[in-house]
Amino acid sequence: MKRIIYYDHARRDQNKIALTFDDGPNPPRTDQIINILEEWNIRGNFFILGKWAKRFPDSTKRLAQSKHLIGNHGYNHLKGICDFAQSEAVISNTIGRPIKYIRAPYFDCRSYSHLHPFILKIPSGFIVIYILLIAI
Repeated sequence: MKRIIYYDHARRDQNKIALTFDDGPNPPRTDQIINILEEWNIRGNFFILGKWAKRFPDSTKRLAQSKHLIGNHGYNHLKGICDFAQSEAVISNTIGRPIKYIRAPYFDCRSYSHLHPFILKIPSGFIVIYILLIAI
């Protein structure tokens, strides 16, 4: 049985932020962001689309090699369409490991109330639905 954890905020006792980037990879922008983050020794959270991971596998691999968190943002970024499994197949095949984090396109979690049966189809050991992590 897979566990599903839903985050809508980070720990409030720590002054930290999470830098998140959605809808990539899209060279050369993704590479520029990676370079800036590396310059400052910062890890980012990249929620990528399967269609772009398929089109730009080198950028996807670079994200993984740079130790940034990679999350599944769906395949086509369509509101209300649950295409995470298609995206998971592309991303995990490209980087050589399963994805543990997903973020619904447009933060539209209400359209995914049926996700539990879907989650069981993803070949990851532990799935977290990651929405937004910002502590203020």
